[in-house]
Amino acid sequence: MQFYRFPSHQVLAICLLGIALFGLSSCRGSSTHCRSIERPVYRGEWGFIDQTGAVVIKPQFNSEAKFKDGLVNASFTADGKDFMTIVDRKGVPITSLRLKKTLEMLNDVAVVETLDKSDKPKEVDLPTQTYINRDGTIMPCRFRECGNFSNGVAVASLPIGPIDFPMGEKMFDEKGYIGNYVLIGRRGNILKKLPGGAVRLNFSEGLIPLKVKTKTGYMDRKGEVAIPPKFWAAADFKEGLACVCMTNGGKWGFINHSGDLVLPCIFDGPSEFNEGLAKVDKGSESGFIDETGAFVLREKDWKCWGNFSDGLAAVHLNKPFSGGFIDKSGKVVIKLKPPIYLGDDFHEGLCKTNFYENNRGTFGYINRSGDWQIKPQFIECSDFSEGLAAVCFHKQ
Repeated sequence: MQFYRFPSHQVLAICLLGIALFGLSSCRGSSTHCRSIERPVYRGEWGFIDQTGAVVIKPQFNSEAKFKDGLVNASFTADGKDFMTIVDRKGVPITSLRLKKTLEMLNDVAVVETLDKSDKPKEVDLPTQTYINRDGTIMPCRFRECGNFSNGVAVASLPIGPIDFPMGEKMFDEKGYIGNYVLIGRRGNILKKLPGGAVRLNFSEGLIPLKVKTKTGYMDRKGEVAIPPKFWAAADFKEGLACVCMTNGGKWGFINHSGDLVLPCIFDGPSEFNEGLAKVDKGSESGFIDETGAFVLREKDWKCWGNFSDGLAAVHLNKPFSGGFIDKSGKVVIKLKPPIYLGDDFHEGLCKTNFYENNRGTFGYINRSGDWQIKPQFIECSDFSEGLAAVCFHKQ
């Protein structure tokens, strides 16, 4: 989770990128690094390409997603309605069920939300989330919402108020648990009632933020309070540290797994640590700090934009509509030449990048040399994951 207040020049950039999504453009000139997709496809459909730009799963989905453990959740339309499913690397669904919601597959299990076929009134809080296994079978448990499994346990919330239809086992009393969160096992069985509400549903580095009354702490996989609730807000752990804030509207610092405040609350809008560095603002200074809290990179001929990924971070150059990438020494190693304006983070050696010209824009991928690996031709696209990326096509 990232807490960041965008400066005005970044807000302008975001607006321009949003406008760019409504238009289409083409890449002038050719490059030996580019491979175009020649088959005609329909506007607004998402498919998957490999790192050469070849279509691996034909465009047929309504939204983007990333592969995890060889599977990806996908949205599709059937009989005039939108549904979700999970497909493999060939685009084949693992289940014939039409689902309302799916999350990424982790440890051979994914969170799904089933379609509500109950005749209960809409104001009744029905438990519709459960889990699907890699083989497509649905677990016989139902929750209001649930998180991914981590070392055999997960966090889930029970329905608000009493309900009276079969649930496989009695999970609440005759009055119903009011906003209760529980720790569950791999069969969906309840292991323990939690002492507070989960700020998020997924563990990070074995801990999860837990809110008790007005304060937030952390719980471990045993359902025990590992760090007492004393923060106004707390983020996920990343690289051994988590960003916390002591008071509403206060500054941010970082704690370790013991709950010790190893970096004091002196930062405005810090990001999580990535590759040993975190993006922060501190008074009039902005840049990247290391795990000691010392600035190792300060903004100079560039301004922060992205986090470090694959050894590079996207930045604004101190010129109108000019962006690039720095390495960990702060040196600008890639300069994006207009009409290429701004890149994202690198993933698996490629970075999705916006080609912006004449108030119109399309997306493609550049390599670490700054050359087009896959030329701009997509309305939108996602980062590469497990060798594949979701892309949204338009008519050629």
